[in-house]
Amino acid sequence: MADRKRSRRSRFGLGMLLYALIFIVLLIALLRPLWGYLAAYEESGPDKAMQRYLDSMDEAHVRALSADFLAGLDLRFQDGEQAFEAVYKVMSGELRCSKKNADLDLMHVSYTIRSGDRPLGTVSIGKEEDPPFGFAPWVVENEDYDFSWLLGSDEITVPDSWTLRCGSAVLDESFRTGEQPFETLSWLYGDERFSLPVLVSYRVEGVLGEAPFVLLDSEGREVSRELLQDEFALLANCSEEQEARIRTLLDGFLQRYIDCLSNASRNVSGNYQALKPYILAGSDIDKRVKDNMEGQQWAHSGGDTVTARDDLLLMDLGGGYYMAELDYTLDTVGNRGHIESVNRVMVIMSDTADGLKVIEIYSL
Repeated sequence: MADRKRSRRSRFGLGMLLYALIFIVLLIALLRPLWGYLAAYEESGPDKAMQRYLDSMDEAHVRALSADFLAGLDLRFQDGEQAFEAVYKVMSGELRCSKKNADLDLMHVSYTIRSGDRPLGTVSIGKEEDPPFGFAPWVVENEDYDFSWLLGSDEITVPDSWTLRCGSAVLDESFRTGEQPFETLSWLYGDERFSLPVLVSYRVEGVLGEAPFVLLDSEGREVSRELLQDEFALLANCSEEQEARIRTLLDGFLQRYIDCLSNASRNVSGNYQALKPYILAGSDIDKRVKDNMEGQQWAHSGGDTVTARDDLLLMDLGGGYYMAELDYTLDTVGNRGHIESVNRVMVIMSDTADGLKVIEIYSL
């Protein structure tokens, strides 16, 4: 009897388990469409639609969006394809959208499209009524982008004798915004003997990024933009023959000039006679040395020797005048022994019937 009761309980338990399994299977089967429906509902929202819109932004789409903007560019200064690449770089970056507004039936929504914090434009999307067993897709109703913020200006400053191109355009005086002197030549401006160059600034408007400037020096040779950082390189215009003449003069002049100033030999007249072949009689430097000669009868140093010279700039000033800016190292013997100093001077020279002579010297 007990065995029969246990058998009935066992069959009942198995029956309940079977019913439970059947219920779970049926429940899953019934819930699966609901889950699918909820997932489809989630994906059918406007935010999801806009994310899909951003993810699908390809080159053809960007070309269509930027066609009017690119058509209005001044293509003298930039290649059309390069301009498009600047736009595409922005539009293929990390874009995001934020809801701008929605009407009461939520069937039309506008979004602001941004790249970082920069607003690029506005996109409006809309959809029809959803069908009974699905969701109508969102479609783009309007795209309004503004790429004008990409446009800017670029300015460059070059010597006035150079030719400047930007894209296919040669920049003339109408692009000039001003001029300024070379700092290295600041001592010489206003001296009518010299025809000195100046730096001229040019500006172009409506370019994307850095303007494609092409720099040509006075000889028509292309020059890199980096050279503009070095004034000495910009002004060095002497031929090899001129440089050789200037250096030969400086080789003989500099130590003899120092000897005249220091009177280390205690021979004022002898010092002047040694310097005389290197300077122009009656020039500024000749008068300066003669003015100092009387005081040197009682003053002298223990010795001043030029141990090194660095010619920073050799320049043809025009009209037979030349300029050298240089550093020289001086070893001075005094009460405390040898003292070394570095000095910078500007030396002005002139062509004469007797060759190249020094006419002025300035300490810098």
